[in-house]
Formats: sequence, C-alpha cells, structure tokens
Amino acid sequence: MASSSQTLNDQANGGRLSRLLVNKGTQALRAVFDFTYRSSTLTAVLNTNKAILQKLRYKVINPSQWKLLYPSSGPPDSQNFDVTLLTVLLRNICGLTRPASGWDALPPDSDTSVAANIARIKFYRNQVHAHITTTEIAGNEFENLWLKISKALIGLGIPKSELDESKEAPLSLEEAGCIQLLEDWCKSEAEINVDVKEILAIIKEQRMQISRENENVDRW
Repeated sequence: MASSSQTLNDQANGGRLSRLLVNKGTQALRAVFDFTYRSSTLTAVLNTNKAILQKLRYKVINPSQWKLLYPSSGPPDSQNFDVTLLTVLLRNICGLTRPASGWDALPPDSDTSVAANIARIKFYRNQVHAHITTTEIAGNEFENLWLKISKALIGLGIPKSELDESKEAPLSLEEAGCIQLLEDWCKSEAEINVDVKEILAIIKEQRMQISRENENVDRW
C-alpha cells in the first residue's frame, strides 16, 4: 500500500502535467496561430473566416469565446484565447494539413510537422485526463509523459528551459484550475468531433438524395 506522502506526490504529478499541457500547450498553440497569420490583422482573419466559425457557434464555440473573437468594441486579441478556442481555430481556419494518422491518433515519430505535434499534444492530454480522473500518476509514468509532451512542445517552439522551470516550480492553487481547464478542453474536443460527424452525415444524405434523383431522371 502506498504511503500518504507517496499518494500526495502522485496526485501532484497530475497537477504538474495539467499545468504543462494547459499553460505551455496554450502558449504553443497561440504561437502557431499567431505565426500563421503574422502578415494579416486578427480582425481581418476572423472576418474572412466568420462564415466557417458561425457554423461552430453555440455548439462548439460558446458565447464567451464568441465575444473574444468578435468583441463589441475594440479589436480581438489572441492573448485572450484559451486552449480550447485555439484548438478550434487551428483545426478549422488555419489551413493545417491533417496528419496522415488523423487528429485523434498518435503520429509516428517520423512525422515532425506542426500538425503532428498538435495531434501529439491532444493524444497525451487524453492520457493525462484519463489518469487524473481515475487515479494518481506514479513517478515512472509521470516522467514518461513529461518527456513525450515536452518533445511535442519543443517541436512547436517552446524552449526546453521553460519546460524545465515548470517541472521544478512549486505547485499552487493554480493546479486545480488547470485540471478543470483540461476537462473543458477534452469536452470541447469531443463536441468538435460530434459536429464534424453530423456534417459528414448531412453531406452523405445529400449525395444519396442527388443519386436517387438522378436515378429517377434516368428512368424517366
């Protein structure tokens, strides 16, 4: 049986990984987003893609996030976008080529593209989320996950020195917030996937309807 101190340490590991994914993950995704549209103003980018984002409104993009994208006064600021909103934007309006293994699977080590590293962050986020909602994260597993997540973050431009500092930094009440943000991020991702499936189902039905109409014309 694990000692109480060991249990607390394993629980703290979950907090550290959550902080890594949420804080540094947000920083990395924001950097990718800002770099993608470095030659355009954010207002112009969002206005150009408003029709696409409008389809995601309410179901994927909540009212608070929508106000950040299209504020009633003043220009939008990507510094205000959280990790869930950045994930939506990167997947829908940034022109990233989906990894060959898809957004939901772990890409092979040979794929070092930006999209692959984003997919890795999501994959390991799900692993950490599964751990912290059921049990603690033991030392060996913590080190393994930290190494893999760090490698993906470094691939997205986060300096290794910042990750090392985060690993050694004392935990605070912030970690509870990071765990909740991790939960919200997972929930948002699930809603995106459901929305895509529904859109594909509609397209499939439309194609079937067109096919039936063509058959009727041929028979006539």
